[in-house]
Amino acid sequence: MNNRHLILSDIHENSGSLKRILEEARKTDGGYDDIWLLGDIFGHADRISGKDAFVSDIPAVMALIQDETAEAVFGNWEYWLTHPEDDRTNPAQEKNLAQLNGLRENLNGTLQGLLQRLSMKSLTVVPREDPEFTLFHGCSFSIHNGNGQSPAPWESYLYPKELNRVTRGLFENRDHLATDHFLFGHTHMPGYFVYSTRTMTNAWMQFNENWLGKVFPFRNGVQRFGINPGSVGERHAGYPRTALIVDRSRATFEYIADPKSLCGRGNRYDVFGGV
Repeated sequence: MNNRHLILSDIHENSGSLKRILEEARKTDGGYDDIWLLGDIFGHADRISGKDAFVSDIPAVMALIQDETAEAVFGNWEYWLTHPEDDRTNPAQEKNLAQLNGLRENLNGTLQGLLQRLSMKSLTVVPREDPEFTLFHGCSFSIHNGNGQSPAPWESYLYPKELNRVTRGLFENRDHLATDHFLFGHTHMPGYFVYSTRTMTNAWMQFNENWLGKVFPFRNGVQRFGINPGSVGERHAGYPRTALIVDRSRATFEYIADPKSLCGRGNRYDVFGGV
């Protein structure tokens, strides 16, 4: 039975960072058995510039993940890519139409088949035999954004400031979250929501580099977690490129990072980037 799962999100075509993160994951105590993918393999080629530049290589990304991915949900980029009928009705999708059309033109039959296999659902619960985590890219329900719009779940964001929304909409709503814990991406911000079933309070814990090499328990009967592995491919607000390993036999999770996106342990978030 596979018990150690590498959680990847927001790769955004960055094969170099993905390769290094896979190497770091294999070095951990126990390595990993398979991959759970939280979406956004593609996209944001327009941001690949400056000191954070990398070579976009979609075939290489697919080759690295296709044999090891056991569970996957689509991100907003995968949804947009496979739903051209929404190109002119979804403002966010229309904004990125040039990139989407370029991706559609360059996907061969093999990659299209893999994309379809990885991107058939907006959320899933794992493991199937005894569900403990819900996987989704943005959220499990449509969030009203305050501007008169309610983006689809894979386009809704769960930011640290959304404590009340996460508490009421997820941890206290079994219609939206049937499992004790959830894994999500989209924001590119590594960290986790933790909800106490004793005090019924929720907090956001933000990743810092001191977390690397540490393990955190999640199955303690008191706390419930909503964990963001961060982005494999892109930095956000200076955070390094990160991923997560969930060990269900030990009931722990731990962060790993692309070493080329780190500048040293501690609370500093300035990183040097690089290919």
